[in-house]
Parts: sequence; C-alpha cells; structure tokens
Amino acid sequence: MLLAGALGCDLAPIRADELGPRVLESSPADGASDFPRLGPFVARLDRRLLPRTVSRATVRLESGVVSPRLSVRYDVLTQSVIAVPFTGEPIDPSVSWRFIVDGVEDLDGRPMAEPYVAAFRTGPDPGAGLGEPPVVGFADIAPILTARCTGGACHGPGPAALGLDLSSAIGVRDTAINAPARSFPSGALGPAGGAGAPVFAGLPLIDVVAGAGRPETSYLLYTVLGDPHVAGAPMPPALRDDPSAGLTATELRALSTWISEGAPTP
Repeated sequence: MLLAGALGCDLAPIRADELGPRVLESSPADGASDFPRLGPFVARLDRRLLPRTVSRATVRLESGVVSPRLSVRYDVLTQSVIAVPFTGEPIDPSVSWRFIVDGVEDLDGRPMAEPYVAAFRTGPDPGAGLGEPPVVGFADIAPILTARCTGGACHGPGPAALGLDLSSAIGVRDTAINAPARSFPSGALGPAGGAGAPVFAGLPLIDVVAGAGRPETSYLLYTVLGDPHVAGAPMPPALRDDPSAGLTATELRALSTWISEGAPTP
C-alpha cells in the first residue's frame, strides 16, 4: 500500500503552533517531469487534519481550465492527502499540471494560511497508481488487540472498560463497529463522565458504511495514536508517559488497513 512508502516517511509528528497546517512535501514535487499519469498524487502535511475538509474541493489537479475528477482520501497515519483519477483512466500525457491543496483544516479548525501548489508535467507512462492494498483480516488484528488492549481491567474478556470488548470477533462486532465513542463536546459529560473535544464528538469507534471502513473517522484509531484531542487517556494507558509504549507503525498500519476493508470479523 502506498501511504507510508510513497514519500519515504512514517508517522509524522504533530505541530502545536498557532498557524494552520502546511504541506511538508508532495509527490509530485514542484518542478517534477515525466510524472506517472495515474499518480498517486500525495501531499504530506505537518499535522493531522479535520477529515471532512479533505475533498475534491480542497485537493485537485488543474491544467488551464481542465480539472479532472479525482478520488480523494486522507491517511491519518502519514498525515497525507492522496488522490488518483476517479475513473481509473490516466490523465493526459505530456501536459503541464498543477497539484493543489487549498483550504484543509487541522483538528483545531485552523485552515491553511495559503494554498500549496506543485507544478509538474506528465510523461507517457501511466504508472501503477495506488496498486492493490494488502489484505488484513481479523486473524491479523486479534493478536494486536489481545496484546495491547485486553486483559486485566481493560477491554475484555469479562468486564470491559467503557463497554468496549476487543477480546473477540463477537465483542468487536457488538461493541466497536459503528458503536458511538464516549466522547462529547468540551464541557459536556457523557455517560462515562469523560469530556472530549468537539471535533471527535459522536465519532464511531470503528466507522463502517456499506461495508467500507473509514479509518480517518474511527475514534479507536485516534485513541491508539494518542491524539491529544481524544477524551481520557490514550491507549494503551502507558502511552501517556512513554511514547514507545504505543502500537508500532506496523501495528497501526495493519489496524488502519483492516478498518478500511470494513473491519471484517469471521
């Protein structure tokens, strides 16, 4: 799968300043030539974004008055916006284009200070595009959940903290998939007594719509990332004091991919 490898990066740090998000690097880079016509077109930003602001309106290609329709998504792990031609047909060869990211916001609602524009020229080669993502099933995820999330007074088996049971496929189906996270706007207390940032209010723990999962709007992923916007302690709890105690980059990628596949459980 592209994401972590396309720009030679892994998990990017979060900036905590007063400015809006900015693009750190892109593929294509400004001035690139002979760029593959299927992309992918990727821009990595300096912080996590508000997912609903990543769309065809804020991420686009232009060549004069021509603006091909794109399929646009956001990868929360690499903090990247990713676009490919919507129809699967490569864009025109030997044409000068502009890859534009304009108007995305961070999790505090701060917009970009100015648009990012990378001018490039396509070559004759369509390229491979995103390619086929790896297949990640519950059998791959279960050991991660068991090692990191269950046992003791945590998320099953038996009593499950906050009603979230991650100890079995049935527990995940019944308590995590499309189950609302117990996060509420600042100043408002939920059933568990936890207050959270408005940006995460009402997010499902694992967001699945019509069989397709959305990691970028799954509260569970932000929790294991230790994002400061989530309510309560990050998971695993030791992550609060020891950054090395969290899930590895490989585990996070597996979890994100599994969610994107619809969080299948046998």
